[in-house]
Amino acid sequence: MNAVLATDFQRHLGELRRAVRNHQYEQTPSGIYFNKLHATAAGVFEHWLNGEDHRVDPNVFALTGLDTLFTTGLTAGSYYLAPYSTNIAPTSALTAATFPGTQGEFTNYTETARVPWVKDGYASNQLLTNATTKAVFTANTGGGTVYGIGMTNTPTKSATSGTLIACAAFAASRILQATDTLTVQYTLTLTTS
Repeated sequence: MNAVLATDFQRHLGELRRAVRNHQYEQTPSGIYFNKLHATAAGVFEHWLNGEDHRVDPNVFALTGLDTLFTTGLTAGSYYLAPYSTNIAPTSALTAATFPGTQGEFTNYTETARVPWVKDGYASNQLLTNATTKAVFTANTGGGTVYGIGMTNTPTKSATSGTLIACAAFAASRILQATDTLTVQYTLTLTTS
């Protein structure tokens, strides 16, 4: 598979938007596959506990997130990461309104708001990522268990407004003790076959 250049992505954006609007795509374990374009949009959340034990988990795109993804390409606006503490696999039907309650948003971290996803922009390998400035969550006293993470465009912890972009269940939960750090990177790609 080849990464789609940023200019190619822009050139095909109209086709991708139509495919999303007309539900002409299929969810696969590796992302969203667009049959007519032979292209896959995929995202992965990478995470580390205290800077160690690197893990990678593919996301599920929320339907509302797909609309945003193919309207702005995530290049406009601000986005935030929100861990969750309920052992429930996310579905594409999740929304920003249902995410905090359904997934049990984890808020027991010292940062006063959801942690920003600071985009690097399109890197030389044509990824949209926050690899340079990863999001870091520092557990408060009491810690807790984190089962996954979501991405939204609203910074307030437990907010039910805005748009949920994507969500991923971790392959194995992360148990956080006071002062533990959970570091998260989100990478979005569009590849062709």
